[in-house]
Amino acid sequence: TNKKFKMAEESSKEVPSNETRIKIDNKKLMDQFWSLVSLDEGVRIESIKNILEELNNTNNKKEIEYTVQRLVKGLSSGRKAARQGYATALTHVLLCFDQINLAEVFEMMEKFNSVKSSFKGQEERDAYFGQLFGVLCLNQVINKKKFDSFNDISKKIMEKLCYLMKKKSYLREVVANSICDILNHTEFQFFESNYKPLLESSLMSGWKSCTVEDVMITLKVKSLYQDSLPDTYFSEHWNKSTLLHTKNLEPLSQVLRESTEISHPRVHLIWDVILDHFLAVDISKFQKFWKIIVEDGLMASTHERKFLAISLLLKVSPKLTIEQVPVVFCEPIIRCLINSRYSNENYLFKAVRDVLQKLQVQIMKNPNEEVIPCIIKALVSKGHFLFDSMTQTKTIEELACKIKTNVAVYTLWLQELFVRGTLDDQQQDNVNPKNIVMCRAFVVYQMLLLVRSNKSLEDDVVLSIATFLFLHGHFTIIKKCKHELHLKVVPKHSVDEFTQGMCKHRFTSVLVELNNHYHQQLTSSKDVFGGVAKDGEFFVTKIISYAKKLLDLQKYVVLSKAWLPKTYETFSNSIELINIVNGEKGEKDNAMKAKSTEMLFAHSTLQLFSDHEEAVDTLMDLHSCYKKSQIKKKKNAKEPHWTEVLTEILLGFLAQSSYLMRQVVDAVFPTIVPYITQEAFNILVDAVKSKPNQASDMLEGGKENEKDEENEKDEENDDEEVDDEKKSEEKEDDNEKNGDDVEDSENSDSENDDENIEIDEKLRADVKTALGDFAVNDENDEDEEEDIDMDTCDPKLLDCMDQALAAVFRSRKQKEVEKKEKKELKKSVIHFKLRVLDLIEIFIKKQAKDPKVLDLVEPLLELIRVSQSHTDEQYLFERTLGIFKNKLCSLHEYPLHSSLDIKSIHDRIERLVVAAKSASSALFVTYVTYAVVYLIRVLRGNSDIKEPSPIITRSQRKKKGNKEEKIQQTGVVDEERLVKCLNDAMAEFMTKRSSHLQPVLFVEVIQRFPEIGWKFTENLFQFLYKGCNNFRKVKACEMLKMIFSKKVFDMENHLLNIRNDGLEIFTKIFNESQGDSCTLKAKQFQDLLRLADLFIKLLAKHPKVKAQLDLKDLQQSLNVVLESPIAKRSNSLTAYCNVFLKSLKNISSSIESNA
Repeated sequence: TNKKFKMAEESSKEVPSNETRIKIDNKKLMDQFWSLVSLDEGVRIESIKNILEELNNTNNKKEIEYTVQRLVKGLSSGRKAARQGYATALTHVLLCFDQINLAEVFEMMEKFNSVKSSFKGQEERDAYFGQLFGVLCLNQVINKKKFDSFNDISKKIMEKLCYLMKKKSYLREVVANSICDILNHTEFQFFESNYKPLLESSLMSGWKSCTVEDVMITLKVKSLYQDSLPDTYFSEHWNKSTLLHTKNLEPLSQVLRESTEISHPRVHLIWDVILDHFLAVDISKFQKFWKIIVEDGLMASTHERKFLAISLLLKVSPKLTIEQVPVVFCEPIIRCLINSRYSNENYLFKAVRDVLQKLQVQIMKNPNEEVIPCIIKALVSKGHFLFDSMTQTKTIEELACKIKTNVAVYTLWLQELFVRGTLDDQQQDNVNPKNIVMCRAFVVYQMLLLVRSNKSLEDDVVLSIATFLFLHGHFTIIKKCKHELHLKVVPKHSVDEFTQGMCKHRFTSVLVELNNHYHQQLTSSKDVFGGVAKDGEFFVTKIISYAKKLLDLQKYVVLSKAWLPKTYETFSNSIELINIVNGEKGEKDNAMKAKSTEMLFAHSTLQLFSDHEEAVDTLMDLHSCYKKSQIKKKKNAKEPHWTEVLTEILLGFLAQSSYLMRQVVDAVFPTIVPYITQEAFNILVDAVKSKPNQASDMLEGGKENEKDEENEKDEENDDEEVDDEKKSEEKEDDNEKNGDDVEDSENSDSENDDENIEIDEKLRADVKTALGDFAVNDENDEDEEEDIDMDTCDPKLLDCMDQALAAVFRSRKQKEVEKKEKKELKKSVIHFKLRVLDLIEIFIKKQAKDPKVLDLVEPLLELIRVSQSHTDEQYLFERTLGIFKNKLCSLHEYPLHSSLDIKSIHDRIERLVVAAKSASSALFVTYVTYAVVYLIRVLRGNSDIKEPSPIITRSQRKKKGNKEEKIQQTGVVDEERLVKCLNDAMAEFMTKRSSHLQPVLFVEVIQRFPEIGWKFTENLFQFLYKGCNNFRKVKACEMLKMIFSKKVFDMENHLLNIRNDGLEIFTKIFNESQGDSCTLKAKQFQDLLRLADLFIKLLAKHPKVKAQLDLKDLQQSLNVVLESPIAKRSNSLTAYCNVFLKSLKNISSSIESNA
């Protein structure tokens, strides 16, 4: 393809008749030219290096001439990246080889890249760009070498550039930029004598006839040579000696409007020069410039020029000062941004989206981070609080997340804005209440973003945000108070119930974020708590203290929901207890326990403000738990242990929709794990085993708080609930940010429900029954043309019909609601179980040596069995399986034997094997296998720690070694019982085709516990012959191979016990190979031969066993195999049988010689 392309490319160019082609034979050099057109810059650079290296090595004049000629030709190539590659290579070649005459290269460029009369549009364009790239290459070489002998060529280069700038419009900008670049390296004397006459037309064009490029070149000349040129040189044609004088803004505006093409709108390079100038002047001149050029110029013109105006935002954002932000982000531009994003049919819809996406990146390049809050204020004040929603972007949200400096100042502005309820402080009387709600919704969401995005916020700022939200969520200000920051101003517009709900929601979300804040100096220990201030105190405890202060200021603030005297008493008792716990000091465990208790009490105390009735009962139970935990001996055996009560409380928190309380549970539960009793543990296990109707009772406790806390689901970052809870929360967040009326949304939902009623046969029958005789018969629909006459019909009959129809639709609506509630309940139960599984995972990790972990095996397996068959419970299945397989069954720390109920563990293994027999899938048998292997490891595992044994001699050690090794391998396993259980299961698997068992159960036991596996050999030999099908026989063969590959204690005795059985079975199978009873395939039969060979060789390795071997019958049976049809069909089987026979003869002769 490349060769065809190049041939077409070369053939499309006219070659002069007098051109002499240069031919070279250097293939290594020739191959490099193809890589110069690569789109990969690295490949192009490597190719240039290789060309230079090859030319330096050969130093061949013809090769250098050929290289220059080919590179010059390639400048006019239309292929992507070709001009970049050839131009860069040409520049480096000219720089490296001084013998090349630049004047000849210039003439070569004129010859090879000239525009021919036969060229079409694209060919002509490529030729012009080839000329441009060529002269730029020469200019780069001249600038590097700086020889006076190049002056003539420099003048020719400038002449060429001036010619190209006037020739084609698409060349003007790039040529003008090239001229400016050349002028940067030119002394005034050379400019005056050589370049000035050529550029005279541009320098003297004036405002009336100039182009954008003329202004660009004139500005460059003015900046470089203003000291050398007379003052009147520019004023004669440009009104002022300073082109960018404020009096020249009107004509400059006319020129800049033409700087973008209608077909391809883009920002011209002149804007960089002009913006750099005006961004450096005082604010009044910049304001005048922006007003005339952008607001009254570009924004009052076509869509293309509006695009140019909004694109300028990307240019100026990295350089803006605080004073310039309100000028740049003016109302016309912001209105254009909002209106353009109203519909995707708008001309600038996609352009505005791209600009807003890039705007955040450009703003972050600004070294002054204080401009970010100013830009947010401008977008809100001159646009709308719902700017993000209207533009369908996250501009303000992402900018707010970038605020890192002066957060306290921005927070104070937000708080003042919340109190005013409007941006304009003067217009406080005639304000739409909905606008006030939107304003305050914007404020509280911004506060949340500040906490969420900045983990290193100062504690004072964090507390200011949290206490502000807490105050306006749960209290109403009735009077000013000079001593409290948030009470110094009473909101003129009262905080309505909807706004209070938003404040509660955002306050809870802030607490969630604070619980994820960790100070580095406090993280030296593994067990740390989030939400701790730098002074070591919980933020929530500080908020409780602030709440107490507010309750004491009843003249200034009142609770939104009045408390009962009992609530006040509970609140006081909780604060006293928190202070007591906070002052406890002692050992690490006690300190951690005190810290968790403080966190639990503080968050539970805050629940008084959302649901004081339930919170009072919870706090009373917590007080009781704390008192009992301080008592070492249990006084009343009938009373539940404090961990039981606390476990139920924690499960109650998990049942709530509050993610905050789940965070508290996750932090508190690990600290009480060492103290959990069997009864408390059973409560935890029962929560996982519970069915939906049982779990619903536990979830009912959290339903009362659900209305206040359902919005917290946007903070749910748990993997198990992301899909379900985040979707609902995103909708709720949008409602809050937009300040939408909840009632309106509910009404619209109900209308949609009515429109979407599906008409099925049951509904049709119910309606017919309600209408009675007036119902239309479906069969006679075409014949029935008369309607009910409402004037003659009995009104009582019509009322009865209306009531009957209303009852039908009411009943149907109720069924739909019940169906939806049932679905939501099932989802809630799944989420609840997932949260309980988190606690179980913590228990397994913390208490691996606790015998109670063994009680998790069967409940988790049952949960896996139930959930794997339901599509809506797939995540529950995966989560349970992950804990079961990777956490529980992978433990390598086991309870001590003295703490185990050995009989119950063997009973559990037997129940698991029975469960495997009725498994619904092969995978479930695998899961059962994990459990069986784990329980056997537990029985074999850690022995009791005893007193140090007395010193014994080596001989004594050797005598006891074998016995101790045997005891250590088996532990407390009842091998006889275990082997009987597994042998029975194996017999079912091997003899019953309908068996649900899978070989993985026995393979894993053999693989991990060879000493147990050796006790399966006697039965496995029988199943080689009695297996119900070939698959079972093959599996028995594989298991025996695995067993024979494992060395165990007292292996010789094992072989003596199974020697005769094995030889007898093999002989019997081989003798029947000629009959119809042999159903094995050749490959399967050969595997059986390999097993027999392995078995015989294993027997021969042990002298005692070898001495008793009699292999005559086996040899005769192998001769039968050689004559059998199965051996005749397989050459490999015959060959192996012969090898096996030879091996048997060698072993037999060895036995005879030893005898």
